[in-house]
Amino acid sequence: MFNLIENEVLKMISKKRLMFVMAILVVLISIFAYGQNHTAERTKAQLSQRMGISATDDWRKLADQQLIDMKNRLDSPYRDEKDKSSLRVRIEQLQYNLDNNINPLEQSAAKFTTKFMEQSIFLFLPLLIIMLAADMVSGESSSGTIKLLLVRNVPRWKILLSKYLTLMILEIVVLFLLLCYP
Repeated sequence: MFNLIENEVLKMISKKRLMFVMAILVVLISIFAYGQNHTAERTKAQLSQRMGISATDDWRKLADQQLIDMKNRLDSPYRDEKDKSSLRVRIEQLQYNLDNNINPLEQSAAKFTTKFMEQSIFLFLPLLIIMLAADMVSGESSSGTIKLLLVRNVPRWKILLSKYLTLMILEIVVLFLLLCYP
């Protein structure tokens, strides 16, 4: 059974379709990066107009004002505990930014990648899994390798189980990499 799973993993990694999906992801990441940069620039311009300050130079004034506002909202008796804990986290983040001179309005590669990974797990991972799962079975008959598998005197249920376990292993690896990424 282990040999079947190993064979499936090697076939999955060497497929051209996987490279095609990766190319699609690279194109989508590039498009999202451009859109994120454009949105950040537009937000800076709007803040500059509304607040009368430059978003890159006087961000500390804006952050101090946000801290005061959030602390006032935290003291409100009408807030439930979930909102208060969310506000505490945001206050800590903003205070950390102030203490370490990190402009929260500036876009960085780390911030973009983190946001993209958080959103892409719900958008692209299911699509990738569906494409790979469909290709695992249908690709066998189109490439002719199903004949080689069926000739080896291996029950069909073991072949399908190995494909299923391979898909689960690859999903777990991808999810583990995504969850371990800060």
